[in-house]
Amino acid sequence: MALYFKEPEMMASIVAPSAALDLALPKAPTESRVPVPGPSPHPSLTHPAYCNALAISKMPPNIANLHAMPIIPSITAESVCEQAARLLFLNVHWARDLAAGTNLVMEDQLTLLESSWRELFLLAAAQMLPALDPTPLLPHQGIGLAIEVTRFRETLAGFNAMNLDQHEFACIRAIVLFKAGLDSEPMSSGRSTCSSNSPSPGSRLRDPASVARLRDSAQLALGQRLSGASFGALRFGKLLLLLPSLRSVSAHAIEELFFRRTIGIIPIERIICDMYKAS
Repeated sequence: MALYFKEPEMMASIVAPSAALDLALPKAPTESRVPVPGPSPHPSLTHPAYCNALAISKMPPNIANLHAMPIIPSITAESVCEQAARLLFLNVHWARDLAAGTNLVMEDQLTLLESSWRELFLLAAAQMLPALDPTPLLPHQGIGLAIEVTRFRETLAGFNAMNLDQHEFACIRAIVLFKAGLDSEPMSSGRSTCSSNSPSPGSRLRDPASVARLRDSAQLALGQRLSGASFGALRFGKLLLLLPSLRSVSAHAIEELFFRRTIGIIPIERIICDMYKAS
């Protein structure tokens, strides 16, 4: 759980690729990369680990650091895509660090990230870049994408209206990551490039029971975080009710708006999984 709070520091360190093509290529061994911390000392993210972290462990949160990502003054398509790439890098590194404290096999780790990248992208935008606006990326006569842009802004506005703190964002992110793998439908072979050998037609996870326990632990951690606050139970319910809004924007729209210029016809899931394996 303590790993949840590393994203602001990582955001300040992550540098977007110097060329757009770099996003679609595996990183060379000699390339400078963000140092990834070692595995968490606890063997699994069970309930006590969540609670200990919520008691504020090694890294006291600094709310000011939530805005560590510099906002590029010139609102151009290129600058918006650059910020989106940084959010994508952030989520991959965060998920990798979080997985280090679990016993999940690599295949399940990739399935979870593949299933939740859209929701995690929106959450990262709401937390780090609440003013992110994909309007400059809209093509001419892109009526369908214009509707998606409106939903994108509405989703970010919904989370901003709740004024989540860093701990709440951390718990919500974990809930989304573990919940997506349980809720997702099997992908077509053309899209799913991370974990193709599914154990059964109805599930792409090797160990869904462990993933369900991690999801429940994240929800319990959020509930305990809010238990001492006034109207904590009401806020807990409102935060959970916000989660479906993360699916109001299609993954296809996010891919088309923010990443199509960079990755071409390569599925974004393949890019994300390659980044995850290389991190």
